[in-house]
Amino acid sequence: MLSNSLSGVRPASAASALPHREKYLLLVTGFLRRYLDLHAELVDDVERELAAARRA
Repeated sequence: MLSNSLSGVRPASAASALPHREKYLLLVTGFLRRYLDLHAELVDDVERELAAARRA
């Protein structure tokens, strides 16, 4: 399944190690986390549609 390959993919934040960039790194990693969640939702939708098509 496609969704299994996404299970371990989460960006780790090392923002606190770079205090002069922390604010911007947190903004970017937050955006990327939401983007990855959206992609995972798309994968779930595709898998659901493909499973329905196989049954039909």
